[in-house]
Amino acid sequence: MNRLIPLYVTLSTFVHTRVEQLRERDDRGASAMEYGGLLALLLTIFTALFGLGLNNKVGNAFSTALGGIFKGIF
Repeated sequence: MNRLIPLYVTLSTFVHTRVEQLRERDDRGASAMEYGGLLALLLTIFTALFGLGLNNKVGNAFSTALGGIFKGIF
């Protein structure tokens, strides 16, 4: 008997089982509640930054960062 046959059967069974588990998974991505939570968090952060009078510092930082990124493109 070939000694590789049991190894092949074991690996084949393992892969088949994993593929079936992936097919049965019912994960359809983020829900509207999760997106709403992320949006609320971002709005809170931006409100805090601009509400504290940091808008000039934040604006300058964004301008500098974007300028550095797009410097080589344009």
